[in-house]
Amino acid sequence: MGVRWPGNANKDLQTNSVDATVATTVLITEPLNTSIDNARVLLLWYVALSLGADLTNVVVNLYRGTDTTGTQLTRTSQADVGAGPAVVMSGVYIDDVGIAADTRWNIGVTTQGGADASTVTDGCIAVIGL
Repeated sequence: MGVRWPGNANKDLQTNSVDATVATTVLITEPLNTSIDNARVLLLWYVALSLGADLTNVVVNLYRGTDTTGTQLTRTSQADVGAGPAVVMSGVYIDDVGIAADTRWNIGVTTQGGADASTVTDGCIAVIGL
């Protein structure tokens, strides 16, 4: 007999285009219900991007909610890079969401250092109630 923790994962991109200097939601989880036991939630995430030719920086943040106006959970995950490369970023985070029904999380991406748009080529986000 095993234990099944509540959780879900999503790899369906909301958009694959990230405009320079604007935080863009690229992935959103399905709702997770933590109202049973006030559980902590483990978030696992991964994003692959192809930066625009003149961009030199990419910032990834986790947010609670369905867009980047929600509560920002992480301090900025940032990569300074040469102009125009492919970038892969990933991470793990524990959220103390408390007792809440149908909570969702999202990944917001911002690019900096130029005006060219970037492309999200792959990504996923998973949440597991602990």
